[in-house]
Amino acid sequence: MRQVRAKTPAKDLSALTLQDEIPELLEEIATLAEGLSVGEARHRARRAINHALTRLSVGFSLEELVVEFQLLRECILTLWEEEQGGRPPDESTVHLHGAIDRVVSESVTQYVDLRNRVTTALDHVSTNAMASDTLDEFLSRLLHVFMDEMPAVQTCVILLREGERLRARAAIGLEEELYGEGFSLAIGEGLPEPSPGHKCR
Repeated sequence: MRQVRAKTPAKDLSALTLQDEIPELLEEIATLAEGLSVGEARHRARRAINHALTRLSVGFSLEELVVEFQLLRECILTLWEEEQGGRPPDESTVHLHGAIDRVVSESVTQYVDLRNRVTTALDHVSTNAMASDTLDEFLSRLLHVFMDEMPAVQTCVILLREGERLRARAAIGLEEELYGEGFSLAIGEGLPEPSPGHKCR
């Protein structure tokens, strides 16, 4: 954590945010290294993917993300030497580096993919903003851009604050009688549940 704070934009992050999924990521690296040692390297570095997304959200550049993994690698080797009284055997080092390289590759791929999707979405938002004559038209277009970029999302509603209430201005995949024109709720009030006889589209 000290190394990352000194060499990346993490100096202002809380310890909890900085730690993120690092313990689980270390377990993943160990699992990958063990798999490589017996010729089974089918495991995917899912924790590395989640870590990359978290770092993107707090402002890490791709270079800084890679630097963080470099620092993690150096810390692992330093601790190994301190605890074992010497450098690890060459075979173990090969497996360790292979596991970390796999984690870096997964992280970089996911980071670049998401960053490109965000850039594309922002371009679409800008284009639709210029093509919209009214706020409601823009919000509807914005909602469609979001749904196109997030295929796993099936329903969404945009509520804007008007005084002490939130009012629905655009929705997709939600019942008209629940979230149609005129729907609103007080600040802090929960969203209503659909009735038993109704289903979201």
